[in-house]
Amino acid sequence: MLVPILPYLEEKREKPLYEETYKFLIIPYMKLMIYSNKIEIRFLFFTYNISFNDIVSIETMPSVPWYVGYGLRMHFWNRTLYFLLHRKNLLVLEKKGGFWRRVILEVNDRKKIMEIIKEKIKSR
Repeated sequence: MLVPILPYLEEKREKPLYEETYKFLIIPYMKLMIYSNKIEIRFLFFTYNISFNDIVSIETMPSVPWYVGYGLRMHFWNRTLYFLLHRKNLLVLEKKGGFWRRVILEVNDRKKIMEIIKEKIKSR
């Protein structure tokens, strides 16, 4: 008799409160998930987690300059991490700890995401 192994190997995770996936053709390359205690951003093989306890402020930004580029950008001189697809509809998360003090990411529904994050920051 065969015992199914996969259910035991799967990681038990809670369902996200909000989830947004960006695809190029059929390849998902960026995913934003908001859980009850953190924000998780996946860009290809890179995963970055932000705890709601670390977030100091959240702002919107219309766009970034052309020289910043596209994709996953790490600017070490100002400790900023960028997740850029089209360089518009951006959210800026200011953190109080960690190496990356600013995280700038592109989202589709800024208002809804800002409401969820502000509500989680107030309730901590």
